[in-house]
Amino acid sequence: MKKLRNINIDSKNILAKQISNVKLPLPEARSLIDSVIQNHSSLWKDNLAQSKPEKGKWVRSAYKTDLGKLLKLIDVKVLSHLDEDLPAFIFGGRKGISNVTAAKHLLGFQKERTLLALDITKFFESVELLKVETFYKSKRCSPKISKILARLSCVPRGSKHTPESTLSLARGFSTSTRLAVWSYMTAFYRIHDLVMKRLKNFDPRIAVFIDDIGISASRVPKDLLVGLVEEIESILNEESSGALRLNKEKTKIMNYKDGVKHLGVVLNRNKLVLPKDMQARRDWLTYQYKVTGLEKYKKPMRGYKSYENVIRKANKPQ
Repeated sequence: MKKLRNINIDSKNILAKQISNVKLPLPEARSLIDSVIQNHSSLWKDNLAQSKPEKGKWVRSAYKTDLGKLLKLIDVKVLSHLDEDLPAFIFGGRKGISNVTAAKHLLGFQKERTLLALDITKFFESVELLKVETFYKSKRCSPKISKILARLSCVPRGSKHTPESTLSLARGFSTSTRLAVWSYMTAFYRIHDLVMKRLKNFDPRIAVFIDDIGISASRVPKDLLVGLVEEIESILNEESSGALRLNKEKTKIMNYKDGVKHLGVVLNRNKLVLPKDMQARRDWLTYQYKVTGLEKYKKPMRGYKSYENVIRKANKPQ
């Protein structure tokens, strides 16, 4: 069994050394850290356009602030080095891995496949400050620096203008995805082992993409998947003291022969396909740009075509 990497930061000075570079000399890195710690609450805001207050989901933004700059450096210089220790079934929160990669993993080898799609509700909000501190401590950071690093990535739940008392990971911060995944790694391992055990005779595949869990199998009885949902929910409940729950509305069991949409792509039996609504949008934008030549159609058109190219590339034999 390979030895897992640690972060090994025990002071602000060591953190400053780790994030410093040619454009950010050590003295400036120290000043950046101190300034952000002192002014943290004024360096982020609610992203109202992306938030869903009715569902208790608030997206935060630290864009173009010292906090945003520091979090990006921590994500790249401190946390990304742990990516190689992530198990193969974890696709969210790691460098160079996309939703398309996760979806392709679910295709499997055997025919007549069925997909069980699960969504964890309020995933980021469930990762409280203490859980993030515990993660940093487990990676050999001192208690003091663990508290500082955790606090940088957490904000009060609820609207910034009417905050709650509990601090949890901020949706939208650079560090949040990796921290959320690592904070519940034990739960994901347990779910993986459960799936492999229950579906061992059905060519099982599991792909965890942040708060989406996809499980595929070949010629599997539906009642076996229904029972699996209950067991997975039990694991999430145990590992989070009741904080993690599955979104019942998004829990679906689907057959591949009809084309299954999951993680922004359609999973056919042998390949991935751009969803029909995206195809229609791409074609409309292409037509509008051809007729008008306006730049406002060009950029989104290229975005859809670029995404389709990613899907085509994923379909090629490795």
